[in-house]
Amino acid sequence: MDGFVSTGEIVKAMKGFDTMIDLIGKLLGIILDEKNQLIVCVDFGGFARGLCSLAVLGKDEMIKLIFSSIDEGGAGFIQDHNYREITQILDPNGNGFAFRALQSEILPGIISFAQFEALHCKYPNALHPLFSFQHSVRESLIGIKYWVRKMRLFAVAKDLVMSEGAIFDK
Repeated sequence: MDGFVSTGEIVKAMKGFDTMIDLIGKLLGIILDEKNQLIVCVDFGGFARGLCSLAVLGKDEMIKLIFSSIDEGGAGFIQDHNYREITQILDPNGNGFAFRALQSEILPGIISFAQFEALHCKYPNALHPLFSFQHSVRESLIGIKYWVRKMRLFAVAKDLVMSEGAIFDK
């Protein structure tokens, strides 16, 4: 035992697919402010901070996090093949409805965040394994009731900050 936790161990403990290891590493890299770097191993503090941050995110924040993990340059656009790659990572057996539907879907070459959100609305099952992973994190760390309460408090704080935005802009 070296005091570090690998992303592979995290994914296995939270019942995710092995294909999700790099994606979870990228998400943790963004959460832990590592400039979109792939996290392979974290100490316990990073492990706890990363998974707790992942657990408290709502659907909209989670979608933004997923998009920013794909948008490596931060340009606000991703390539269509990156979107298809994510769906393959999240459905490695290719037996999900979204994966099959996306095979015949004609995507624009470049996808904006708004289009990414629209694709999520059209094919919610495409990102479902990641939301399922997030649910496992919530169940495993303290329990669902705790995270639901935290998410409500987080939403209230976010609304308060957004309504007081004029104060922070100055």
